[in-house]
Amino acid sequence: TNTTATDIIQILPVGKTYNITVRSSNCQGNSPAISTNARVYITDCCPSACSGRGICNNNVCTCYGLWSGPSCSTLLVPPIISNFTLPTIIYEGDVLFSSLPEVTGTLPISFYVSAPSGAVVNASSGIVTWKNTVASNQPYMITLSAVNLAGGVSSAASVYVRGTYTASLEVIIP
Repeated sequence: TNTTATDIIQILPVGKTYNITVRSSNCQGNSPAISTNARVYITDCCPSACSGRGICNNNVCTCYGLWSGPSCSTLLVPPIISNFTLPTIIYEGDVLFSSLPEVTGTLPISFYVSAPSGAVVNASSGIVTWKNTVASNQPYMITLSAVNLAGGVSSAASVYVRGTYTASLEVIIP
């Protein structure tokens, strides 16, 4: 049969030495050279052998778990949100702005918000804005979520929106 070095590499375990007759080429695809009765150490051709954190397939690393990059040397870190705060009390009609949240993790990070109708989040900064606030006797819960390739996290805060109107009762005696 006509067996190529690629065929042999795919069936032999990496990291062992073999006495074989092989027709081989290097990782850059240069012209093959013929060698007989060669002592061959089988390796893969991926950068840094995928740093031991992935599998090499056709000179491309497929990384395990949260490892990434051409040689599986970059650890993807899920986002962490700290310091997401809202004012405790605002008044109906006021514009609500959250603090700029402190977020760490592997970029890019996208933001989403679960909040009353009309509240929006800046997808790149995480700042929540609510322009048409409506009074309520109960606090409004606003949840900020940050997501990247490694995972996601949420942080919640509440705000009371007080009415700006007053009512008076006039008693009429007949």
